[in-house]
Amino acid sequence: MEYYLGGIGAHKFYLGRWGMGLIYLLFLLTYIPAIIGFIEGIIYLFSNEENFARKHDKGYRSYLA
Repeated sequence: MEYYLGGIGAHKFYLGRWGMGLIYLLFLLTYIPAIIGFIEGIIYLFSNEENFARKHDKGYRSYLA
């Protein structure tokens, strides 16, 4: 379901970045957020799970160290 709502900034709200999510909503009619959301979706799809968690999870701890 998330990949359907990336153009309106749902992924930003999900990641806790409310300010960016609101900016996506403000520029909704320009289709710019849809293009950026598509590109970010591809980046999220191909990112390493540990790197993604390190960047977006506030309580992340590496269990390898």
